[in-house]
Amino acid sequence: MKIITFFSMMLISSLGFAQATHTIDFEPAGIGSGWSWTASDNAPSFSEITNPVSGGINTSATVVEFIAYTTDQNWALCHTDDNGEFTFDATNSTVKIMVYKSVTSNVAIKLEGTSPDIQLVVPNTLINQWEELTFDFSEKIGSTYNKIVVIPDFVEPYVTGKDRTTDNTIYFDNIQIPEGGVVNEPEPTSVSPIQPARAAADVISLFSDAYTDIAVSEWSTTWDNSDITDVNILGDDMKKVDFGTFLGIQLTNEIDLSDFTHMHFDYWITDALTGNEVLNPKLSNHAGLPDTAGETGAIIYTNATTASGQWATFDFPLADFTNASAGTIDRDKIYQILLDCSATLDLVYFDNIYFYKGTSLGAEDFKIEGLTAYPNPANSEWVISTKDQIINSIEVYNILGKKVISLQPNALSVKVDASSLSTGMYFSTIITESGTVSKKLIKN
Repeated sequence: MKIITFFSMMLISSLGFAQATHTIDFEPAGIGSGWSWTASDNAPSFSEITNPVSGGINTSATVVEFIAYTTDQNWALCHTDDNGEFTFDATNSTVKIMVYKSVTSNVAIKLEGTSPDIQLVVPNTLINQWEELTFDFSEKIGSTYNKIVVIPDFVEPYVTGKDRTTDNTIYFDNIQIPEGGVVNEPEPTSVSPIQPARAAADVISLFSDAYTDIAVSEWSTTWDNSDITDVNILGDDMKKVDFGTFLGIQLTNEIDLSDFTHMHFDYWITDALTGNEVLNPKLSNHAGLPDTAGETGAIIYTNATTASGQWATFDFPLADFTNASAGTIDRDKIYQILLDCSATLDLVYFDNIYFYKGTSLGAEDFKIEGLTAYPNPANSEWVISTKDQIINSIEVYNILGKKVISLQPNALSVKVDASSLSTGMYFSTIITESGTVSKKLIKN
């Protein structure tokens, strides 16, 4: 036994700790069930169903049904990053997938990640029966990926007469691919900026701890090419967006922005910028609601400055938005909001998405010279101090707006006891002789 074990260790060492291959079978007790898949370009259908054509090489109970419609792009696809990150080596560079199709057309497997994207295309040769297709990625040994993209009915694009002429239903199953590991995704290293205390009547908030949010039907619509997830980082709720080139937000009810003056959101871009990335928010008006007329007009803001690796703020007058359609520029029935980017982004975190009436208030309007609160997050206490301004009072509120601490230190520095507070995020109001500032506090 010891000899066998030693030989196995030597073999593993010689293979460079290869990542094993596993099969995504979509079975409830198997691999892939419950993973997040996104179907896009434009609105193909993706669903995990009972195998309707069990037999031949595939008697699995569960398969994927993918319907590519004539209204979809020739490269209608679905993708996931739930497999995790993997690296091709000599033992795992063969990828396989089973398909059942009523037509012959290309099937593409595309992989995205740290290494440059790679896409291989293999046509099915059989119809109305299960067939296993093989993709040889041996030329990409050493490359690392974390997103799997499947294009089940890849109609040859940009060629006259090669568009999809019928709605095609495809079934696929048993994707053999390297087993992934945990991807350490970049994320913000600080909480998002504190927001001013605006009157409730002056704000329509989609997502913010500072204001009451309206209902949103879809944070990432079926027709965008982004994924969105609710996350909590350092005690701060955020929206994490795996950004493609645009994000669609569908409101439950239209909102009237006729009397509102500004749009605001805070965002943190994780990847390095080349200078071409510009976030362009577009507001879509639907005057024919219930939505029988579709978009009747739209306005867009273009060329806002972006930054990465830090919180940036979009806060611009609605009057600076320009006409983005052949329709009107009314904003009395805004029903959809798009965040468009001029180049593909990776991960973007968003917070404090709202519209407001009034003057844009920048960070300089809320500063107290030398104000610090540390440690933040804190385990048992925060120390709040200023450079040379006496702190008259400090009030701390929980996220429900309940006051949990009230102090009148009349000092340059004060210890705020947080030992009795629950883990989470709090808001403080700090008053000095020269003004008032709000600061976000985190309790571990």
